[in-house]
Amino acid sequence: MGKNITMRNKTHLNLFFAMAFAVSFLTACENKPKEKTKPTPSPSQAEVTKPYVVPPDFNADSAYAFIAKQVSFGPRISNSESQKKCAEWLEKKLKQYTSNVIVQTATVTAHTGEQLRMYNIMARFKPESSNRVLLCAHWDTRPFADMEEGNKKMRFDGADDGGSGTGVLLEIARIL
Repeated sequence: MGKNITMRNKTHLNLFFAMAFAVSFLTACENKPKEKTKPTPSPSQAEVTKPYVVPPDFNADSAYAFIAKQVSFGPRISNSESQKKCAEWLEKKLKQYTSNVIVQTATVTAHTGEQLRMYNIMARFKPESSNRVLLCAHWDTRPFADMEEGNKKMRFDGADDGGSGTGVLLEIARIL
């Protein structure tokens, strides 16, 4: 598969955006029983003290560009130069949006006995707040397409599996 993100991948990306929004919306909702109260009348113009702030739109083109950038590094397989360069880029990009970026590194042992370098890259917004939401994605690429019939050893660019979730999270970080 080439480095270009295909139309099929873009369709999957749009589906992923919709699912990510739904999960974010549902996790932000509280699950408390509603108290019976009288409806509150709308405030008069004089009572409104703050102007209404329109939240920024989620920009699908921006998220798509974040995915393309990750793919441009090549497959982000553990111990590869692509993995290292992409991790450095992700850290730098997130630091453009918040000063609260944490990078955890570790070496783990695979089932084959191989030592694998791992990175967790976290960006936090308003860590002092007690009401928070956790959003996660993986940005690495599996070493081969183990689910691909007829060619389970094939390498792939990781646009859908790894890149798309991270692209969505980077766009959310940009908005925040």
